[in-house]
Amino acid sequence: MSLTGGLDTRMIMAWQQSAPGALPCYSFGGMFRESEDVKLGRKVARACDQPFEIIPVGEDFLSRFPYYAERAVYLTDGCAGVRSFF
Repeated sequence: MSLTGGLDTRMIMAWQQSAPGALPCYSFGGMFRESEDVKLGRKVARACDQPFEIIPVGEDFLSRFPYYAERAVYLTDGCAGVRSFF
């Protein structure tokens, strides 16, 4: 489950009925400091007794961004553009 600091993901986590430790959660982390998404995502995962991981967005991610953007559009059958994800 992708966790951000937003109300949507917090509401989903409050509603979901996963057993403790059964729903892997993650947030995308920045290159220079811990973002609010990471801080809040970690707290939400902990409150719901779920594992949490930070996926670093660094040079490798940025250099491969065109691939990830194309893949995101493909996986959604073109129903979502790149702006929907990033």
